[in-house]
Amino acid sequence: MEVIPSCCAYNYVVTAHKPTSVSHSAVGHFTAPEDLNLIISKSTRLEIHKLTPQGLQGCLDVPIFGRISVVKLFRPRGERKDLLFLLTERYRFCVLEFNEAKRELITRAHGDVADKVGRPCEAGQIGIIDPDCRLIGLHLYDGHFKIIPIVDGALQEAFNVRLDELKVLDLAFLHGCAVPTLAVLFEDTKEQRHIKTYQVSVKDKELRDGPWSEACLDSGSSLVVPVRNTSGAVVIGEQAAIYLSDSSVCSASIKPTMVKAFASVGDDGSRYLLGDYLGNLFLLVLEGSDGLVNTLKLEPLGKTSQASTLSYLDNGFVFVGSCFGDSQLVRLHAQPVEGSSPDNYVEVLDTMTNLGPIVDFCVVDLDRQGQGQVVTCSGGGADGSLRIIRNGIGFLEQASVELPGMKGIWSLRKNYADAYDTYLVMAFVGETRVLGMNADDELDEADISGFDSAAQTLWCGNMLHDQIVQVTDKELRILNAETKQAVSNWAPPEGKRIIVVNGNASQPITLREFKARGMSHVFAASDRPTVIYSANNKLLFSNLNENEVSYIASFNTSSFPDSLALVKPGSLSIGSMDDIQKLHVRTAPLHEQPRRITHQESSRSFLVTITQAMMGIQDPKDSVRLLDDQTFETLDVFKLNVYEMACSVSSMKLSDDTAEYFAVGTALAPPEELEPTKGRILLFQVHNGKLQLISQKETRGAVYNLNPFHGKLLAGINSRVQLYKWEQQDDGSRQLVPECSHAGHVLVLFVDVRGDFILIGDLMKSMQLLLYKPDENKLELRARDYNPSWMSAATFLDNDVYLGAENNYNLYTVRKNDEVAEEEMRSRLQVVGGYHLGDFVNRFQSGSLVMRMPDSALSNVPTKIYGSISGAVGVIASIGAEHYEMLAKVQIALTKVISGVGGLEHKEYRSFQTPFSKNTAASQGFIDGDLVEQILDLPVEGREAVFAELKGEIDPETVLQFVEELSRTLH
Repeated sequence: MEVIPSCCAYNYVVTAHKPTSVSHSAVGHFTAPEDLNLIISKSTRLEIHKLTPQGLQGCLDVPIFGRISVVKLFRPRGERKDLLFLLTERYRFCVLEFNEAKRELITRAHGDVADKVGRPCEAGQIGIIDPDCRLIGLHLYDGHFKIIPIVDGALQEAFNVRLDELKVLDLAFLHGCAVPTLAVLFEDTKEQRHIKTYQVSVKDKELRDGPWSEACLDSGSSLVVPVRNTSGAVVIGEQAAIYLSDSSVCSASIKPTMVKAFASVGDDGSRYLLGDYLGNLFLLVLEGSDGLVNTLKLEPLGKTSQASTLSYLDNGFVFVGSCFGDSQLVRLHAQPVEGSSPDNYVEVLDTMTNLGPIVDFCVVDLDRQGQGQVVTCSGGGADGSLRIIRNGIGFLEQASVELPGMKGIWSLRKNYADAYDTYLVMAFVGETRVLGMNADDELDEADISGFDSAAQTLWCGNMLHDQIVQVTDKELRILNAETKQAVSNWAPPEGKRIIVVNGNASQPITLREFKARGMSHVFAASDRPTVIYSANNKLLFSNLNENEVSYIASFNTSSFPDSLALVKPGSLSIGSMDDIQKLHVRTAPLHEQPRRITHQESSRSFLVTITQAMMGIQDPKDSVRLLDDQTFETLDVFKLNVYEMACSVSSMKLSDDTAEYFAVGTALAPPEELEPTKGRILLFQVHNGKLQLISQKETRGAVYNLNPFHGKLLAGINSRVQLYKWEQQDDGSRQLVPECSHAGHVLVLFVDVRGDFILIGDLMKSMQLLLYKPDENKLELRARDYNPSWMSAATFLDNDVYLGAENNYNLYTVRKNDEVAEEEMRSRLQVVGGYHLGDFVNRFQSGSLVMRMPDSALSNVPTKIYGSISGAVGVIASIGAEHYEMLAKVQIALTKVISGVGGLEHKEYRSFQTPFSKNTAASQGFIDGDLVEQILDLPVEGREAVFAELKGEIDPETVLQFVEELSRTLH
């Protein structure tokens, strides 16, 4: 790829919010023999937790240079604790051990299991480990099964064996077999599903017929559950679960559903948890005697998030990992949970927020303060929600009262050694008031008789020996905490007044220490309240999501544990801090799946399209919801027709019409049609919080996107781009009238506009550039990328450079070549950048997560925000060639100092690769901000090692200042 001199050809990619979607989990003793650990994978990150009496405690959170496809714990003979087997989608594997002394991961083995020929398996990569740790099995390509023998705890050379079954649905190694035995669930060419067992001969490198098989299973059979203490397995289908072994067969019927995950409960093999696509949790009980199973029972336990993975921890504690909702730590009870439905035995103890999958989002300034907030369409099915993401920390208000004129606030304990606070002392001009906790544990007016209540308090607090200090401008008083009477005082010389106490009472910013979740932080009260905290030995600053805070006091009581009292102009609020982090996430539950969202400033509302698909509802219908942009309450709902799906939304003004409209594009998709042949464009206006349908236009296909364009409406309809004008009729009404179009695409999935240019992201044909010629009433193809790419998002970076994301988790940039003489070259979009993001991007939007300061050197840097299926939110910033070259050198130096987990290499991970080309191309035109910003967290010796690699080419201080500025400006 040729490096070209355009600012937007060089881009800095950084994650603002890490992936949150949990795809795999495993339980074992990993960090120490006595520790019970939960290992979870979130796309390209690995988290290690420890179960404690207080819940799950994080031990380690590390990036992985690859998309994780397999996570398995195993313990070879002679090991004190478990080892972790990891496989990535690019066929790199590693075996990891936890070093207890250094508290870090070390690599025991790593390698490449890719084959030169072979078709990647349709059902995705499957990795399994023999229960006796004799071998690891991998199903990576159709018709082949890869075996990695384990001898004396060490991995041996891998080899392939032929697998006759081509469409494999699931595999498992069976327990209690003298020879490693494999159960294979597969579908034949007639779409019948069967299971067959094989014995693995490592010596002869072949599969031999196993002890049992079963033909013509439930048509929805999808999971194989190996049963401990037997040599059998349970096959889970959509309507039945069947136990199979060489000695017995039994089954149980299931109310039609799709089971997505299972977990073994205990070690006796008699109980298994099952989680379905609706979030129902079941207990499968196997009954029998003498090693024979003769009865299966299925008992419903309650509702959780949609489980993608289940892990039973201990004593009824279960981890529910989800790709479509928040992951949860739940506890199972023998009796119905108090305060819930009589058939619910599941208590949710803790949740892990999951933004994934982000299918759409918009960037808005809801507080009108110049700081963007991202509102996402997140989750799936009944776990669907809107998530409001902004830079800063949330304050969870529990109580509020109007109290204008307050000049300060402090908390007091009854006695010095008390664990809880009792009083809030409030200072006003010329007086002091006190609130206290009463007998009912409520906050009420109180009296401290020794206080000078007729003076404004400058400071007060508890002292040793159970004493209380009050300082006014006239004197310092010491009170007995027990009797509340003054016992001593000090006054300044005559004619003098006290004006400063603690060195900060008269300063414009009030600093006050407080605790949240056991950690100490500093609160800076001002017109832009800020929390100062420490992470990775760095002092960090994060905005509080409150407009103005004048004064603050810690207030810790049994009713308000670890709380704060905030004085705002005109009011007092008591509440607690949300998690101390740079991004704050708020949830607006919808209980249905949102698909598209847009915001309208004039009506101060959001329009969200909702689908009921995959919710187990008979005859589901899509709908359009109008939501208030402050409260996120539903104001109105418009139901679509049967089989009609909402595909796109936009807010726009048309022609000389002063009204602002919500436009909705739909597709009519009856089951008998492979591709939609009909759709509609609906135009709504908002009146008094209600949607009014103003106009509708039938289309010949699905309306995949809508954009305002020169006062007209531009729509992507199946393979055509259609421009409509908003034309006034003879009766005074207006209608959408076709003006011009452009055909010849596969599916016009994404459209972005800039001036007279239209950028198309095609289903298969990468990006194409159209030019609108209003004088000729024509849309003309100017240039296209001739490389095949299945697009997932596309956008303009500037007039010449365009950014795309495709379905192999890559980002790339193309550039039009107007300056070349040859017409053939001008018709081509030249690929100028490529980068493996490792995540599936659904949408790009212009905007910023951070309020830009005018004095910042990067205040005018153009940025795009992206949202991904894994729940990650990232920022792409266009930087100049000089900065790109500097950071590229720093990036290379960092890879020599920071080793990838499991021997995985950064250069290989970020290389651009698609199935159309077996060869990989090194990343070009993009900087990995996640790696570069690690230089800020390195210890001094680590930084010195990085700059030693640079051999004095770049000034260290320049690098650190620029990277720090990037981090602060972008996220």
